[in-house]
Amino acid sequence: MDDLVVVGTVVGVHGVKGELKVAPANGDPHRFRHVQWVMVQAGAAPAWKAAVEWQKANVSKGLAIVKLEEVADAGAAERLRGAELMVPASTLPQLPEGEYYHFMLVGLDCYDQEGNLLGQVIEVLDRPANDVLVVEAADGGPEYLVPMVKSYVVDIDLENRRVVVERRPGLR
Repeated sequence: MDDLVVVGTVVGVHGVKGELKVAPANGDPHRFRHVQWVMVQAGAAPAWKAAVEWQKANVSKGLAIVKLEEVADAGAAERLRGAELMVPASTLPQLPEGEYYHFMLVGLDCYDQEGNLLGQVIEVLDRPANDVLVVEAADGGPEYLVPMVKSYVVDIDLENRRVVVERRPGLR
């Protein structure tokens, strides 16, 4: 099996029949409706495979409402709060050109347009206006925050594991 990637985190319980409120890891709560099973990682417990039944078209306040076959009631659902739901990367839907899953960007080296290494992307923040790259500075200084907008991000090259950004005032 290929690498597992997190598609969502259980943030609460919906109703009394074991339905889960899941915060999607990549913005759109509808994006993973094709998923038929997930691996569930709850804290230090070993991951276990669970069949998924997507409840109607339920999306509430940006959260997906899902039902796992093995979770029978609200008590069992509550014990999964904080659990991560993962799927093999190869099963994710293809994204349109220019869109990326967060896990694809983490670990990329970040350069400015002159070829200077700024650091490495350590996280992607999902924000309402646009995603933000968190770049750990190569020189050990404070992290860079780079908005994922065309005026800042010049190029993303997944094959060579690099992102090129325009260096601007305020970007250390």
